[in-house]
Amino acid sequence: MACRKAILRQVAILWACYWIIRGHDSLKLIFEIKVGAGQFTDDQIVQLLKALAAKEGLTCSEIVAAYAKCRTKIANNLLTVRKDFPT
Repeated sequence: MACRKAILRQVAILWACYWIIRGHDSLKLIFEIKVGAGQFTDDQIVQLLKALAAKEGLTCSEIVAAYAKCRTKIANNLLTVRKDFPT
């Protein structure tokens, strides 16, 4: 019985970690979803955020420029993902 309780506690602790993915149009919240941290790797979250940003607000030219090599003539930083941690 004690082992079973320990396993249940570990599962509860795992699900206590999660990502909150939010999309904004200026100050208006247009999208929000909460997913368990184990659902995605960090790299998958970065790629997901880039895809959502591109889908909702960028032209094809802006998306191409966002993937161009840094410091080239067409490059921009419109799909740069920054980590934000609560204080």
